[in-house]
Amino acid sequence: EFYIASRQAAHTTLLDSADQKPQYSLRTLSRACEYVRAATGMYGLQRALFDGFAMSFLTLLKTESGVILEKLMVKHLLRGTALKAMKHPPNAPQGDSHVLLEHFWVEAGGLPRI
Repeated sequence: EFYIASRQAAHTTLLDSADQKPQYSLRTLSRACEYVRAATGMYGLQRALFDGFAMSFLTLLKTESGVILEKLMVKHLLRGTALKAMKHPPNAPQGDSHVLLEHFWVEAGGLPRI
């Protein structure tokens, strides 16, 4: 449902940062699903769905178009879960091996942290 709705919106209302209609393909959908599969264990299904589809479908859009697509995500993927809940960072992984970067925990490398 989301994929079809996002493709319809891409043809009618959505614009990317170059003021062009975004091109969503099965590859876009596949990348989002691959992330969801990998991240569900760490973040839970709802958060993995939001992050994966935002990464694949949302990041290239202008701000105004992003708002439209977020509404489609809430309707079709999150089934009414408040978008505000998805904007909070998830619980920290165990140990001291990750740093919080915006809303994501990223594994830290061996260099000193700033």
